[in-house]
Amino acid sequence: MKKLTEKQDTKLTTMFESFWSLLPKGVGAKVGHGTARDAFKKPFKKVREEEWLTLFGVIKEEFAKQEAYRRKMVELYPDERTRKQNGVFLPSRPNPTTWLKGERWKDEARVVKDPVESGPVQKCISCEKDGTHYVEDNGMVCAWHWTRKYNKVHLRLLADTLASMGLSRKDDEPMEDWGERCRDHLRTTGMGKMLGA
Repeated sequence: MKKLTEKQDTKLTTMFESFWSLLPKGVGAKVGHGTARDAFKKPFKKVREEEWLTLFGVIKEEFAKQEAYRRKMVELYPDERTRKQNGVFLPSRPNPTTWLKGERWKDEARVVKDPVESGPVQKCISCEKDGTHYVEDNGMVCAWHWTRKYNKVHLRLLADTLASMGLSRKDDEPMEDWGERCRDHLRTTGMGKMLGA
């Protein structure tokens, strides 16, 4: 890596401050200013000065895309529970130093498929029921298929609990009938009120 002149160092510091201003406020994103500035300068030392503006443009653009993805995901799925229910994983935002050292501007930008834009009710991709959970990059799935595919721990706990209550699904029993039998049991035992059913 080449050593920077004072003029070049000043130029990169100015570029860094412009990058720093893009970071969101109030969410712990603006941490480690000095180490982030040092990490920011490293990739520029590997290229000719004539390429700095191009590289800087790429860094800013990719950061903006990643932040737009994050904002959209938080808008669609505002809390961890909602994201989990919909099979959406939103990793924590790396601090600026980690993002810069990892050259995260080279990461493939993720695209959000907004389920709201889908128009009429979408069917589950695995059966004919209405989709209730948006699965990133796949479409909609019903509650049953979402649980089967994305929440196996919960499914096992539910199956064990139902079995202990004598409510295991019978051979050839349609899911709708099984569900109604379970709801009837909750109503007749008074557990429905306890559980808010």
